[in-house]
This record gives sequence, C-alpha cells and structure tokens, in this order.
Amino acid sequence: MSSENKKTAKVRISQKSKEYADMAYDRINKTKPWLKSTGPKTKDGKEKSCQNSITKGDTAIHSIYMKQLINQVSIITAAALKEERKKYESALSTPSDPDLDPT
Repeated sequence: MSSENKKTAKVRISQKSKEYADMAYDRINKTKPWLKSTGPKTKDGKEKSCQNSITKGDTAIHSIYMKQLINQVSIITAAALKEERKKYESALSTPSDPDLDPT
C-alpha cells in the first residue's frame, strides 16, 4: 500500500468517526438519558449497586491494597538506597590502601 493510499484510508476513517460521533451526539441529546436515570429501584438492585465501591474505583479493595503495597515498596527502597549511599560515601572517605592516601 503506498503512502498516498494510507493517507486516504486515514482520512476516511477519521471522517467516519466524526460522522458517527455527530450522530451519537444528536441521538443522546434527543433522548436525554440523564433525565431518566434514577438508579436501582428494587431491593436486589440496590444491594448489588451498593457493592460497586468494593470492585470499582479508588476505594476498591484491590486498589487500596496496591496503593499500600507501592507505598511499602517505596519506603523499603528509599531505606535501602540511603544505606547504600552511606556505604558508598564511607568507602570514598576512607582509602582502602594506606599507601594511596594523598595526605
């Protein structure tokens, strides 16, 4: 496929995407689903929807666990780096061979 054909294909796709987006915009504004949304009405529906925070969003159990895990790893990493830096700086300040001491 030549580069000219590739450009034409991209133009066609983006034009169709724009047309689709325009149609979706018109359809949504015509039906206005946000005016009809009332949430769950049955007891089962309410019980099910109240569990959404457990599996979705920032308050989900796995999200909270991952945030805690990342925090712990960063603390451990920072402590290890601090310790390695102390070792490195002490190795630089004390020469390993007294004959090489510049003083």
